[in-house]
Amino acid sequence: MSTESKSRAGTSGADFSASEITRLMAELEQEGVKSQRYRLAAESATNLIYEWDLGSRVEWLGQVDELLGYQPNEIPRTWEGYTSLLHSEDRERVLAAVEKQLKSDEPYSVECRVKRKDGDYLYWQDQGTVVRDESGKPVKWVGAISDITKRKRAELKIASLAKFLSENPYPVLRLSRDGIVMYANAASGTIMDKWGCAVGGTAPPFWRDLAAQALANKKNETEDIECDGKVYSMVVTPVPEPGYVNLYGLDITARKQAEALFQQERESFLDLINNQPAGIYRLRVFPREQWRKDAWDSSEFPPYALEMVNDRFCEILGINRQLFESNPGFLIDLIHTEDKAEFARKNEEANTKLIPFQWEGRLIIGGKILWVHFESLPRPAANGEVLWMGILYDITERKRLAEKLEYSAVHDALTGLLNRHSLEEMLNRSIARAKRGVVSSLLYMDFDNFKEVNDTVGHTAGDNVLNTLSNILKAELRTEDVIFRVGGDEFAVLLEGTDGEKSQPVAERLRVAVEAHPFELERRVFHLSLSIGLIEIDGTLETGVLLSQADAAMYRAKEQGKNRVIMA
Repeated sequence: MSTESKSRAGTSGADFSASEITRLMAELEQEGVKSQRYRLAAESATNLIYEWDLGSRVEWLGQVDELLGYQPNEIPRTWEGYTSLLHSEDRERVLAAVEKQLKSDEPYSVECRVKRKDGDYLYWQDQGTVVRDESGKPVKWVGAISDITKRKRAELKIASLAKFLSENPYPVLRLSRDGIVMYANAASGTIMDKWGCAVGGTAPPFWRDLAAQALANKKNETEDIECDGKVYSMVVTPVPEPGYVNLYGLDITARKQAEALFQQERESFLDLINNQPAGIYRLRVFPREQWRKDAWDSSEFPPYALEMVNDRFCEILGINRQLFESNPGFLIDLIHTEDKAEFARKNEEANTKLIPFQWEGRLIIGGKILWVHFESLPRPAANGEVLWMGILYDITERKRLAEKLEYSAVHDALTGLLNRHSLEEMLNRSIARAKRGVVSSLLYMDFDNFKEVNDTVGHTAGDNVLNTLSNILKAELRTEDVIFRVGGDEFAVLLEGTDGEKSQPVAERLRVAVEAHPFELERRVFHLSLSIGLIEIDGTLETGVLLSQADAAMYRAKEQGKNRVIMA
């Protein structure tokens, strides 16, 4: 198989255009003609004759060494010398055919691959017969070799091209000038069902007319067709000589669905915008050469004139219309100091490149922070000015909700401590630091006998106990030590920069503090304690394994009587 054929055989049909499909189909026909020519030539040509004495000796008539790239007489003139050149996958089949001929006089004709000296293979057709004496005993073997390499490679190329078309995931068809379906691959089945015809049948009138139109105009035509829940974009490509069209279908179902969804979302978005109160404004930005330095940083010489605002715009900013009319640049003064640079940069970029402007930032109004969202579109004027139509949203609540959600994602709702997700994230960083030489430790602990609290005085009291426990732990730890509520009555403490040996006194201090605290609830005293698993973070274990071993150490502490520290 040629390099070109190999690349096509491994290429998805989705990578080919309609014109390429047409080219490949034409090439398939051309290769078929070549293959027939090669076959006829091979059948009428003999390249080599050989005689085998049925022992070891083989005599060659013809340039066998030259044909296979060897020096004269370099190939051993033996039966083993010949058969050793056969492809390993063909050798047993050839020898079996020879044996059969020797026993039964059945015709011997095999196709096989023979290795050249450079490692390439030729395709040979070996036809032979056994010569017998008057008693019928085999005395020698006479064989004729025909080089059929060109024909075989043409056939392989045909098979590759045919496989590409037949296994293409998209429809490929051919219609004659009068609309007869000349070819249809397997993927065209749903289209053929819709048309109600098979190969050899006539396509529906619309497609016959489209084929005739493409041939008459000598240019591609495109038409969408929907069948069996899918939509195909069919490209009709004319082949004026000999007068047919190829149809190549691209599955555009996903694109059509996306377009419909986009249109639906767009309409919903427009409905939302048109039916909710939003600030609306129009301003005219002066030509760039009229701007003063740092034009967007001060209201003294604003680079724009504010032409129109609606009542909602004024309401959001807490000002009256007269203020805008007297000092349209005052908006710049409202921007939070930390956000002014980005506001100025985005304005300059939008006005220079004439691209949509969008900015979210903080305004200081009446001493309070207001989060707002501006967005506007440019309309250039002939005099160099740019008219901007835009809207303004108050997004303060959205920002507060986002901050709240962000907090909830990493914190335990009951105790306010960091949660398990945060623990895993921080452990990843601690492991990375440990690999650079900064060893840390993890205390993984369970609140002994806590179930007794929940079962006796209820979950509300249990929640209070967990909060008390978190406060006890905080009181005994450094500011840089981090406490986590992993879940239920399990807690963890990350001791950054503290190795296992130095962490043991810390773990013991926590254990003693909890043991010494009287948990009195509803005139009952509960004796609670901590079982702690301690593991050193030295960079050799990944997060999951480290947590698993710390948990196992904690459970060993419970199994050995609770209220103790066990090193993993």
